[in-house]
Amino acid sequence: MRYIKVYDSSGTVVAAEALQSPAFVHWNARYGCKLVCQERYAQGIMSMDGDTAYQLEGKEALPGAELTAVLISQLEYDALAATLEETATETPDDTGTGETEQQEVVVTPAKMYLRIKDLEAENQALTAQVTELGEAMDLLLSGATGEEDAG
Repeated sequence: MRYIKVYDSSGTVVAAEALQSPAFVHWNARYGCKLVCQERYAQGIMSMDGDTAYQLEGKEALPGAELTAVLISQLEYDALAATLEETATETPDDTGTGETEQQEVVVTPAKMYLRIKDLEAENQALTAQVTELGEAMDLLLSGATGEEDAG
């Protein structure tokens, strides 16, 4: 078992993962993709769900990696995992008993963090578009078209 702490570019810890069989990867420029490799050649490590490659701290840059991972001890992992909020979802009870059951979440905290960052960027872009459209509507409603009369 190997343990990693995952953090973003500002140093904020976003996840801790316990990896049963860690997949170390390096960038292959010839084929333009990440390939599984031995730990000593690795630039990155795959998340526990296998969907995200994390940059390994202190290694050559891994293209496309937005988060960085560092290998930690089990003791460090246990302490860190205890401080991070557990991610779970509740589903309504279909049996009519009024009880809810916990279901395991498939998305890793690090992957969720990246998704939130993407949504924040999308939200900013949409807000800018709405502001621009609002300004255009104001101009139209006020009768100003931006063209001067040729009179």
